[in-house]
Amino acid sequence: MRPDWPRFDNVWDGFTYFSRVSGPGRLILDGDFLLLSRFATDAERQTALSLYVLTGSPFAIADYCDDPSDCPVDDGSPLRLYRNDELLRFHAEGLVGHPLDPDGSGARPPDGERWIGQLPDGTWVVGLFNRDDVPKWKRIRYRRHLGIRRRAATRDVWSGVDLGRRRSFRVKLRSHEHRLLTITP
Repeated sequence: MRPDWPRFDNVWDGFTYFSRVSGPGRLILDGDFLLLSRFATDAERQTALSLYVLTGSPFAIADYCDDPSDCPVDDGSPLRLYRNDELLRFHAEGLVGHPLDPDGSGARPPDGERWIGQLPDGTWVVGLFNRDDVPKWKRIRYRRHLGIRRRAATRDVWSGVDLGRRRSFRVKLRSHEHRLLTITP
């Protein structure tokens, strides 16, 4: 632990730092209110929801409507993303993940852009995030990071696409893009 009180100016860094004391039966990380309607793109909305799910944070939905017709949650609305059944299932099953490297090592800052968590059935949930304004490569190695020694079924949660059986996953993410995967040994 650090000797001084951390200074965070965003939820993401707070999640990363306090992940070391969170988990089932421990501290519950609380990212505060979600306002999906304030994000610029669906990619950013999905990123926010995926991060909240991976951290085990409650969903405090703060989008509001003066009139229900102003704020539909149908398929064309940005608020439809709150209804992702798979994310809601992860949350209901108590998923609490952590970043692969919450502390950094040496001069390297903490890596809060790769999160992992495991569901009760042994399935891993992995989030690869790009917080930068430029494209960035991200990778998860199943043996090294998850302890999986064989190929594992890999699925993109948001697109619903099965990506086959793999030993690792590598992707070039655009600015503010992410991938949320399930990896089943």
